Amino acid sequence: MDLLSALHSFVRVAATGSFSAVSRETGVSQPTISRHIALLEAHYGTTLFARTTRSLMMTEDGRSLLPHAYEVLEILETAETVLGRRRASVSGLVRLGMTTAFGLYFTSRLGELLDRHPDLSVEVVIRDGFGDLVEEGLDLAVRVGEIAEGP
Repeated sequence: MDLLSALHSFVRVAATGSFSAVSRETGVSQPTISRHIALLEAHYGTTLFARTTRSLMMTEDGRSLLPHAYEVLEILETAETVLGRRRASVSGLVRLGMTTAFGLYFTSRLGELLDRHPDLSVEVVIRDGFGDLVEEGLDLAVRVGEIAEGP
């Protein structure tokens, strides 16, 4: 069972007082919304809504669950917002290898880069020769010089 989808449906049914309204609002079929509520009721072993052909009323257990459902959905929304912001921005650690000559130029500009991207960390490894980047734990290496012709 997708507990989160079911909780979302539950919260919207509680707010609108109608399975059909939630169906129209979400674009999900009314039987699916009903199934979400039935699955929650089975999961918690209780009835969340008293239903008749003409009315829908939340039970005491439904009223007890509602603030918890709001809290769970709010926490998830906050996590998505925080992670979404992090994915949309430059962040994390970059291990960068470079020659001494280029390192002098690059490090003079590094402050500007870090000011623009405060969630970015750069570890600069400066030396004139690099072997295997993976072995040395580097994400990127900048080499200056003539490009040798390949095979």
